[in-house]
Order: sequence, then C-alpha cells, then structure tokens
Amino acid sequence: MPTRDPSLRLDLERALARVAERAFPEPADPRAASATRAVGLEQERFLVELDNEGRPGRRLTLSAVAARVLARAKVGDGLLLPADEQRYPPHVDLARGGTLTFEPGGQIEHSTCVHTSATGALADLRAVVHKLEQIFDTRRVRLVAVGLDPWHTPKDVPQQLDAPRYRAMDEFFALRGPAGAYMMRLSCSLQVNLDLGAGSVRDERWTLANLLSPAVTALFTTSAGEMDGAHWASRRARVWQTIDPTRAAVPRPFLDHPEWGPARQYAEAALDADVMLVRNQPDAAVTGRPGWTMRQWILDGHPEYGFPSEEDLDYHLTTLFFDVRPRGFLELRTVDALPYCFRPAPVAFFAGLLYDERTRSAALELLLPRRRELVSLYERAARAGLGDEVVRRDATALYRMALEGVARLGEGFLDAAGQASAQDFGERFTERGRSPGHEFAEALERGPAEGLDWAMSSGCGGAGEAVAEGAAQAGCGGPRA
Repeated sequence: MPTRDPSLRLDLERALARVAERAFPEPADPRAASATRAVGLEQERFLVELDNEGRPGRRLTLSAVAARVLARAKVGDGLLLPADEQRYPPHVDLARGGTLTFEPGGQIEHSTCVHTSATGALADLRAVVHKLEQIFDTRRVRLVAVGLDPWHTPKDVPQQLDAPRYRAMDEFFALRGPAGAYMMRLSCSLQVNLDLGAGSVRDERWTLANLLSPAVTALFTTSAGEMDGAHWASRRARVWQTIDPTRAAVPRPFLDHPEWGPARQYAEAALDADVMLVRNQPDAAVTGRPGWTMRQWILDGHPEYGFPSEEDLDYHLTTLFFDVRPRGFLELRTVDALPYCFRPAPVAFFAGLLYDERTRSAALELLLPRRRELVSLYERAARAGLGDEVVRRDATALYRMALEGVARLGEGFLDAAGQASAQDFGERFTERGRSPGHEFAEALERGPAEGLDWAMSSGCGGAGEAVAEGAAQAGCGGPRA
C-alpha cells in the first residue's frame, strides 16, 4: 500500500534496482543457470455449451465452471487437491504440482509446475485437460482451445471476477479502448516458460525472445478474422498490440536502447508503464489512469495516496503484460491457445532457438538487423501472418532452425513423438505458408459445428486428449517461484 512515511518512500535508483532484481535475479551459480533446460506451460481454455444441433451456444459462466471443479476437488481426486472454497478468486492446487485458476471471462487456466523436460510438461497439459473433460459432460459442454472466441463478443461474456484487481483492470482498459474487454473475456493463450540463463546467455535469450514476436504470431495463430473493419491473421495479437502501449507488446527501451542490458531495459519500461490501480486499502483498489506512470508516482507522489512503497512497485509488475515477461525466468506470451496435437510445435520452436547455443546464434544473426523494424513486422504479422513475404521468410527459416536445435537437445528433452509432432506441424503448415488459423477459419466457413469440432482437436484426428495420468508429472521439479 502507498505510504507518506519518507523512510519507506522509493526513489528512482532503488526502484530501478528492485525491478531489475525481481525480473533478472543473479543466480548463485551462473554456469549451472545457463545449462538448465526447465519448461513450464500455461494453457487457457474457455467452455461453450452446445445447442440441440451440436453448435456453439452460450459460454459457460465463471461461477458454473469454478463450482464444478471445486466440487470435484472436494470429494477427493487423484489429481485435484481439496480447495478452500472461500478463497477468491478460486484456486485449485494439483496433487503433483501446478494450479488451476480462472480468468475474467470464465476461462480455465492450467499452469504446470516446472518440468525438467518438454515431454513432461506437455504430458502434464494433456492429463489435466483429460481430467477436465471427465468433470464436464462433453456431450453438452466443450473445452475450446483457440486464441480468441469467434462466436461471442465482449457483450455476450461479461467480466465475472468480482475482485478489486479485476474490476480496476476492466475499468482501466476501458479508458484505453475496446481491446481490454477482448483480452480479459475472449482470449486464450499457450504460454511457454523457459529459463533465463546468466551472463551473455541471458542477454541473448532475452534479445532473441523479443525479436521472435512477428514469427511466433504468424506461425501459431488460431484467431484469424475480422476486427476494426479489417481482416487480421491474428486477432489476438492485434488485441495485445492495441491494449496499452505502455505495458504490452514490446518494451520501448528494447527498441530504443539496444546498448542497455536486459535488466535496465525492462526496469525502465516498468517505470514508464501507466499505473493500473492503487491498492489504497487491504481489500480495495482505485483505478489508475492512462498517462500517469509509475515513474511519475515515484517522483511526484499522489495528493491523496502519497508515494508508492516497494509492495506497490512489486504489484505493479504483475500488471505488465509484455510479450516477453521476465520473472526470474522468461514468460513467452505470444502463442495462441492450440488444440493438443499442435502444442509440441511452439515448445520445440522456443526451446530449439533459445536453449541450443548454435541455433540461438544463427537466429540472432538473422533477426538482429530487423530490430528497428520490429514493431512494423509485428503489426504485419498480425495483419497478414505468413502472407507477408518478409515475415514468412524469417518464420520459415526460424522454424527449420528450431527443429535442428531441439533435435540437438535430445529425446531426453523432447521425446521422439514430440519431435515428430513438431516436424509434422512444419510440413502441414509452415512450409506451405499456412498456420492453424487457416484451417480453423476454413472449418468455421463450413459451419459453426465444424469450427467447434476443429477447436476441440478434430484436426488432430480425434476429439479427446486422453492420457495416462501417471505420465503427466514426469520430471516435475516443483512450482516455479
């Protein structure tokens, strides 16, 4: 909470150092930090009720979704731990690590624990969604994995998390425009979390991860469609590009100050981001305003609330949503939610490029000359996807590099089936200048029921994600801090 005590007041130097320390902490053993290859994944889905003809009807409400999951956890389950039903927002821990949480539009988010291999993390995702399919009657309700709900608008899906953070977030983004409502209520992602490394490895991973946004947007979109009176290859990317330039997409210091190190780039970006909310009481928050930055709050204070404390700065960091968010590890946030058989592809892509030294070097050589064009390329990727010649050329080259890189990481990291799946993705989509979004759009044109079936993984050769639960947590190293 804010303070009027001069001894607790932050100055800029201390604030910059604190952000740098929390985003890019110095490891005790730099060599070991650069050698580890942990993987964490976060998959969001929304639930749609079927009408009598099997077509998508209403979205299942957050209260209905959470109640069903909490009830299953309460009676005892091999995967879901009993949850505190009074806790809000709802939260369910998983027996072998990871959590289930709930988003403002009723989406379920599964965050895995930290795995020592991509194989274990991917198996974890499949096991949990299989459990959810047991909880919800899939004859009447479907768990859908695509980047942006194509059947509903924000008016159809209200903001449903009645907590100070989410009320303030909804109000703040509404001051910016309509993108916030689309993000909070209609969007879903597949987030890939990888280790930072240390020293020059950390610097290279941070730089390359940011430069990859155009390629990732074009390769892994499932949200093609109309928005703002135009057609977009990735509506979800367009939402993030327009939601708030101070806290989303690519941090300006990354573009304007390549001479700075990653920690300073991110710390300066964090202080120049608008204050989304002020927690003026333990269980209350006041909505911030566009144009009022954390830097201004630190320097000038607020006539009513005083100055931010370290606690306020730490909370501010949780309201930043850049494509690459450093939190002691790299959160890679650009991938649309995907049906299950396509998920090894983005995991192989990021790991093959960031974890394999030879591939990382080649990818940086390709992309560093594009740094000044990054914003333009990112917008072109959202609009045209692989239809843009430069984006397609880079994305195709990078995907080929990534397959080589992940192969060098070995089957102990991504097993033969996962590598084959990533290879198949490249042949099915990338090499043909297509993305999963093309297939989804074609299915939607054939009718809403076919679109729903595709989003439920019919394009994978089946509608289920059954997997033995015992294989789900192999290599789990515990929750990531």
